[in-house]
Amino acid sequence: MPWLRVSKYNPELRDAAGRYIRDEWTSVSDIGRRYRDEPLTTEQYLRTEDAYVEAVLALMRLAGVASLRIRIVERTVSTGSKADRLPLEPWCLPTDFNAGDEVSSGNLQSLIRLCLRERMWCDLSAGRRLRLIFADDYYILARLPTERMAKLDRLPLPAGIFAERIERPLLGA
Repeated sequence: MPWLRVSKYNPELRDAAGRYIRDEWTSVSDIGRRYRDEPLTTEQYLRTEDAYVEAVLALMRLAGVASLRIRIVERTVSTGSKADRLPLEPWCLPTDFNAGDEVSSGNLQSLIRLCLRERMWCDLSAGRRLRLIFADDYYILARLPTERMAKLDRLPLPAGIFAERIERPLLGA
């Protein structure tokens, strides 16, 4: 099955080796830092996070799935980071998610946000229909069957989110 690299990074801004060439924020911890002479605000960060949530939901629709199973989950320890100060439903704590859990709807949205905020790392799947791996630097790796990938061009991704076909991910997935 082919892979996609889903991100906020415009593929037109990659060099011949595939490296992103623009100075860009890559983490929730970058809130307040300056990129291209502008500070990354909490509001800008949350808009991007919302777009990632919508992109995952669009991939799920493309794959024809309503939920994902957690294959692997790793938690990080809270150290008073900027991620701890962003809004998230208080009932949704990292301890709520375990390997083997099936996640859908609002719980899935919270799980995505926790991964993007580097509070946990997950490898999610819906059998052979969809696999998602949250990678470093605000990337999501997605794997879909070839017949679903053929429909990717018609996938309505949120503005500022890109899905690039890649041969294989950088990690051993």
